[in-house]
Amino acid sequence: MKENEFLLLEYLQSNSPKTFKELEDFFIGKFPNNREESLMIYLKNLEWSGLITDEQELIFINETGRRIFKEEKAKKNKIVYEKNLQIQKLEIDLVNAKRVYKTYWLTFTLAILSFAISLILLILKFKGL
Repeated sequence: MKENEFLLLEYLQSNSPKTFKELEDFFIGKFPNNREESLMIYLKNLEWSGLITDEQELIFINETGRRIFKEEKAKKNKIVYEKNLQIQKLEIDLVNAKRVYKTYWLTFTLAILSFAISLILLILKFKGL
């Protein structure tokens, strides 16, 4: 479903039924170029899909449209939730990277020092035999 079709369903979901003029006034600037033609195209696509009904100059969303709208809204919410999780994961990764960067040379120095001490103790042990 296209974004503009979703916007139309969302508007009709909360404010049904509406006339074409009311829809046109509400969606000023949301549709490209000639807004009347593009709004009409989106409305006809939704009507042909069986999601809205046009009776006696009033446009309203039917039960199929409500069900499809809920499914689309759930998909969009899931995508937003996943993006938020990705952002949180990136923030945690950044904090971890900063921590590793700050402690890298200290850890490396301690490892070299421990290796040197172990090597010296090993040599002293074999010399003592």
